Amino acid sequence: MDFTIYSRSNNDHLYDRMAEFFPAGTPKIKCINFQEWQDASRYIYYIIDNAETDWIFNVDIDCFLFDWEGVIKLYKYMQDNDIVYCGMRDGGVHPGRSWSWCNINPFFNIYNAKKIRELKAQQNLTWKAIEQHQYLPEYEKLKPEGLGGNINNATGEPFHGLFYWLFKVAKGYFMEPVVFKDEITNYLLGVDGKEILLHCWYSRNYDHDEGTKIRIDKLFQLAQKKRNELSIKD
Repeated sequence: MDFTIYSRSNNDHLYDRMAEFFPAGTPKIKCINFQEWQDASRYIYYIIDNAETDWIFNVDIDCFLFDWEGVIKLYKYMQDNDIVYCGMRDGGVHPGRSWSWCNINPFFNIYNAKKIRELKAQQNLTWKAIEQHQYLPEYEKLKPEGLGGNINNATGEPFHGLFYWLFKVAKGYFMEPVVFKDEITNYLLGVDGKEILLHCWYSRNYDHDEGTKIRIDKLFQLAQKKRNELSIKD
């Protein structure tokens, strides 16, 4: 494999379930030292700085990649089109996320870590300096039509500065979600418009909220079913 999968994990059970959807032998690294809210950006900096391969995947422990072929299609599409990062917008496409449309939420991402390090070095920037990046007025003309809900272009999450910077200096791919009726859970679509993964949200509550545990357990079974259905078609 020419990529490595990283996950920020606080639950071994969910990590193992998430990893069940990777083919045997897929390089993966569990990161357990980034448990606080403010660690969300520090974790991303860490995996980019310490990437064991040029390309890396970031996958939350409640994100199930049931269509592996679709994930690899996305990865190869990014390579072929000089796309440096991908993920779901953090505003305008999901009822639970009302931040900026040009930000990315880091529950699932693919990064060209080598390219990001090169861009950072070329501009002689530190991560602290990158964190200071904000939404710029000139982005308005790039705003796509059809976005819904409330949008806030402030820097409300630790990782927003990073994605404002990436939006400015690199080519990104914004994945489209399909949101469930619960207005929490979502699929993400791959490059061919098909569902390739399921994200549950709120894995941090899995061990102490029975409703969250039941919901995620059912969604894991749904992801297994979808993976198995795809295997039968193949």
